[in-house]
Amino acid sequence: WMTTNVKKAGGEEGQQLTFDTDTIRSLLDEYALPEASAWHRLRELPPWVSLTLVVGDKGARWHSAEAKEELAKLETVRDGAGTVRVHRVPTGHWLHVESPKATQGALQLALIGDH
Repeated sequence: WMTTNVKKAGGEEGQQLTFDTDTIRSLLDEYALPEASAWHRLRELPPWVSLTLVVGDKGARWHSAEAKEELAKLETVRDGAGTVRVHRVPTGHWLHVESPKATQGALQLALIGDH
């Protein structure tokens, strides 16, 4: 995908990335804001919703105190709220590449259950 963002520049040999770096910086800054967190949305699921999160347990995102606390909250039964199952795969962020069979098993359980 990165090569689609390269154009010729400054003669035959020159190339330049066409990323809009100001927009990228803005998006990254916004992503890091506390109010950008979506944990509250997961805690407030309607009662008819059943959600399975497939988590690459070795991914850095899941090691923060906040993430551990929020996952634990989601896994507890909550009156009047939808259900959340957290399926942990012992791999990093790219779980579909690093552990495809475990990822397939997690998705199979989420989609068709224990049959």
